[in-house]
Amino acid sequence: MTTLGWLRRHATANTPSALLDVLAKIEWLREREIHRWDLSALTPNRLKLLARLGRRYTNQALQRATPERRYHFRKRGPLGNTRGYCGFV
Repeated sequence: MTTLGWLRRHATANTPSALLDVLAKIEWLREREIHRWDLSALTPNRLKLLARLGRRYTNQALQRATPERRYHFRKRGPLGNTRGYCGFV
């Protein structure tokens, strides 16, 4: 399973193993300091768009998409970089 698939997978039961899986995801995100990303420069509509895209696309769909479609939100971000708003594209 890809990392994207793992992060998107919801818990299906209230069990200790499901809780441990959620805690592992939180730890993985904290290790990458995602909680420190400054998203204050993004408008609420932009955040909604990015969240919708993240829910909708699979890894395979992103790989098959043309670069224009894959990086359609790629422009100078609020941190002054040209890697896109989220800094990972």
